[in-house]
Amino acid sequence: MVDLTQQEKDRIIHDLVELAQRTNSPQLQQDIKRTGGLVSGMPGYEPQVPWEVKEKKFRNIFYGPNGLRRAAWVLKKPLKIMNDYVSVCRKAMLVDPITVGEPPLYGKDFPEFASVKIGARGAPPQVEAKARFVLFPTWELATDDKVDYGEIAVSVFPAFDRSKERVAIANAIGEDLEFFRLLEAASAISPNTPVVASSMTRTLLAKLWGIILGNQLTPGAYIMHPINACDMLTWKSDDLDQVTLNAIITQGLMGSIFGVPLLVSTKMKRNKIFCVTTKSKLGRMPERMVFDLKIFDNVPRKRFDLLGYEILGMGIHNTYGVCEGDIQ
Repeated sequence: MVDLTQQEKDRIIHDLVELAQRTNSPQLQQDIKRTGGLVSGMPGYEPQVPWEVKEKKFRNIFYGPNGLRRAAWVLKKPLKIMNDYVSVCRKAMLVDPITVGEPPLYGKDFPEFASVKIGARGAPPQVEAKARFVLFPTWELATDDKVDYGEIAVSVFPAFDRSKERVAIANAIGEDLEFFRLLEAASAISPNTPVVASSMTRTLLAKLWGIILGNQLTPGAYIMHPINACDMLTWKSDDLDQVTLNAIITQGLMGSIFGVPLLVSTKMKRNKIFCVTTKSKLGRMPERMVFDLKIFDNVPRKRFDLLGYEILGMGIHNTYGVCEGDIQ
């Protein structure tokens, strides 16, 4: 028998009640009603219940033949070996939802500025120069995963929920990989000269900031690998203002510098740093179909197949708003 504190028992009962309210299972709702005197908002709730009565009721509903103990275990969160990946490109580019059949066509007020776009996933970025209108085609991004029947039976956490998270994370990584290829292509044709440095310094970031600002644009974000962000934590008071230095000392985090947000991704190349302008001036991400999850019952293979699917495009219409820093 598992030893639980009173606080853990109250938390489990509360979660089970929420589960009963969200589900349409009459049996589960009937079993949960037996917790009436223990949970606020349930029929027969008593604010002051003797601990002997509460313990007896808890044992009846939790350790009894109804199997609510197993339901409680399923509500637990899995032990993760790393943090979940968070998309960077959606923080740097403007997402533009489009309807079915609508062409992702955009007009440019300065046609002499070249544009870069992704024609298809995995295809080399395409360059359009001296075009008054630019079309950012949409393409499919799909990721699959599987959940075996046996995994559902023995799992001590919601196997389906975690599989959905994994599919969403894989799609976010797929988006960022295409976005980073787009940034490199935009930097290659940009009139902005890359800044070369031997290490991550305040001077490097200041030069990138100055180039973007010199093009009459507002710096919108720095994009870098965590290793480069880690180098920034070694800076001393001569390199940082007092407010930022205090934030690093007390929290160990740096969210921005020179007023420009820092976007960090493990999928970035370690020797590159990008400074980009604001979302509206950088590019567009036409989104024809938002991320959707499909679940298929694969009986012959005794498993459920999950497919994460979305249709989107990606393009940078203003290469003046991209500046690259190379660390050698």
